[in-house]
This record gives sequence, structure tokens and C-alpha cells, in this order.
Amino acid sequence: MDLDALDRKILSELIKDCRRSFKALAKRLGVHPNTVISRVRRLEQLNILKGCSARVDFERLGYGINAWVSVKLKKSKWNEEEQIKELISDSRIETAHLIAGSYDILLFVRARSREELVEVLRNLQKRTDMVVRTTTFFVLSSVKKGPFNPFAEEP
Repeated sequence: MDLDALDRKILSELIKDCRRSFKALAKRLGVHPNTVISRVRRLEQLNILKGCSARVDFERLGYGINAWVSVKLKKSKWNEEEQIKELISDSRIETAHLIAGSYDILLFVRARSREELVEVLRNLQKRTDMVVRTTTFFVLSSVKKGPFNPFAEEP
């Protein structure tokens, strides 16, 4: 997809703060607000811009236990999309990625306690029809958190 410099600047600014008004964004970029509005609408129509979301401090809400969990599936289950969706349906599983390598799925889990994380792990491991093994990596601290912004100017 070919994006011009203005499209990239708009995306970069929206990644930083998507709650900013079109008028404020236009002023920052030195263009007319209608230009920003039409560009944002076009980016939405092209499915490049897919909405705006809040960045929530989950630790302040009590979700202080974070872990990456790698899951090895039985070979016959790798392409069972509906069963995989059911396996990862726990709301404490924030993201799930099909991956290459020794494991098949990489999960990011948020929990309120170690006991709650253990519950998520046990639920995964109970699925012996699908899961061969899991490996868990506790997050001790995060040294960098997104959002990813490929359009940001270099420091």
C-alpha cells in the first residue's frame, strides 16, 4: 500500500493519541481539518486504520501477574481452527499467536494472582486431546511497551 508523507504523519499522530480532535490534528500537521477527515476516512476504508483503543494500566486494575505461555499441540490438531479458538477462549488470554518452532501457539496471559495463572495453565493442560505440553515465562518487568509506530521520526 502506497502511503504519502501526510498519511504516515496522520497515522503516527493517531498512534500517539487517537483521542485528539481532527481540528487539533490538522493544526499540528499544518493542513485543513477537512484534509485530515478525508484522509482518515480513506485509511479506514482501506482497512489500514481499524479504530481507536484505550491503553489501560492493567496492573492498577489488579492484573499484576503477566506471563507468556508457549503451547505444543498434537500434530493432528494444528489445523483445527475451531478447537484452537475454544482452547484459547479464556478471557485472561489477551493474545494468541500461531508460531513456528518447537511450539505451536504463543499466548500472553494476564492474571490477578499466581493461583489464577495456575488455573489458566491447568485448563490448557487438561486438554490432553490437543495439548502436548506448555512452558510458561513470567514477566518480571516490562522494559518497553508499545504502541508500535513505524512512522515515528527517529530520535
